Amino acid sequence: MRALAGAGIHFLEQFTGYRAKEIRQLHGIGPNALKKLQEALAARGLSFKKENTE
Repeated sequence: MRALAGAGIHFLEQFTGYRAKEIRQLHGIGPNALKKLQEALAARGLSFKKENTE
């Protein structure tokens, strides 16, 4: 939670502006936390910003 607050992320909807890769780089965000965030986003019909395919 502190890592997210430190990055200025306070609401679930804000994750849509970030790629999963960016969130994964935050201190304290491991695979389990990332999975839970993805599940919470999906439950609301949201997702992380899409990765560049270029």
